[in-house]
Amino acid sequence: MPDYMIQGLVPAVVTPFSDKGDIMFDAFDEIIQWHLSWGATGFLVAGDNGEQWALNEDELGQVAAAAMKATKGQVPIFVGCGAVTMAETVRRARAVAEGGATGVAVTQPFVVMNATEAELVARFEAVAKAVELPIMLFNTIQRSGFTVTHDVLESLLDVSPIVAIKQSNPNLAFVTESLRRFRDRLAIFVGNGTNMLAGRMLGSAGYISTGPDLLGEDIQRILNVETLSIPERLDLQHRVHKIFNVMLANVPGIQSGMPGPATDPAPYKAALNMLGLPAGVPRDPVQPASKEVEDRVRGVLDELGIIERETARRQAAQ
Repeated sequence: MPDYMIQGLVPAVVTPFSDKGDIMFDAFDEIIQWHLSWGATGFLVAGDNGEQWALNEDELGQVAAAAMKATKGQVPIFVGCGAVTMAETVRRARAVAEGGATGVAVTQPFVVMNATEAELVARFEAVAKAVELPIMLFNTIQRSGFTVTHDVLESLLDVSPIVAIKQSNPNLAFVTESLRRFRDRLAIFVGNGTNMLAGRMLGSAGYISTGPDLLGEDIQRILNVETLSIPERLDLQHRVHKIFNVMLANVPGIQSGMPGPATDPAPYKAALNMLGLPAGVPRDPVQPASKEVEDRVRGVLDELGIIERETARRQAAQ
């Protein structure tokens, strides 16, 4: 495998907010330490789980600094600076750089639901000129409504120092083509749980996703899936798929694009709280998970033995 700047288990860490909407920095440190205890080799801070849309520029700098302090600079920290306009994205990237982050994570524009190649190139070129930091491309179809194609990625590499991509496209054929064309040039992380094991078998640098970091010992099994037997792979994929779906509040019968039972990252924060981690609540406009969603999350955590495992770990540490 190429010697990537960032690879392996890279949690998309939450930003813990109090009921009043304040960032709970002590809780943030505790959650980062928990991820490190399971072998995290880097972090995506202020991604979707970190509610980047709800953080202002000053707060982005603060969470960047807090993450660097918590990890003592021993693992790479990429911090999201996504925004609708190019100017705001640049301002947010500068705040992240001032916070001391290793790199910035840049998305395609939100809301507009489309962008030309020229617009995307201008966006990434502007960030590259504004801050001298490596860039992670966060290809977030769910938030933007469109994907960054492979040809566009080729153009972006010509104007910006992209060293990694969180490939959230759910299409395995698309992910496979990403790996075929760009694996030797940048670290490609799988973001969709359904494709995680397949992507790793095909040479992904690791994964940045929602939920699999709850699976404990299974985390390293995902990274070393090629050493497992076929029955073990099938069982592991079942566990990954189950936890990924419940974290995103996927419910059979809910039509894509229609209102669902919860908004990401509300179910994930609920899960962390159930494990005794102080994830707090989401910040406006996202509301906490309903009791119905919490019950579904708890049921999966119980079924997979996650609550029992974390309870035992905490008791052993006392």
